[in-house]
Amino acid sequence: MKKITLLALLAFGLSFASCKKDRTCTCTETSTTTITGGAFPGTYPTSQVTTTTLKEVNGKSARANCLSLETSQAGGSDGTGGTVNYTYKADCKLD
Repeated sequence: MKKITLLALLAFGLSFASCKKDRTCTCTETSTTTITGGAFPGTYPTSQVTTTTLKEVNGKSARANCLSLETSQAGGSDGTGGTVNYTYKADCKLD
């Protein structure tokens, strides 16, 4: 009976153990620079996909380090009289 209780407790404890392994975070990054007025008006988009391997992490740590982000900055100058607005977005997924 003691062995069954001990095995049950061991199995229960292992169910809470975190599985550490390599995980991949893939981000699609897009940025857009919009210039109004000045010598070079227009919209200039860029896009790229980045992949980061997170080594020997559990799921909680991986989710905490694979984050999406969005930011913008408005009202800069391009040096020729134009106004610059910039946006950046990273859409990240844990694979």
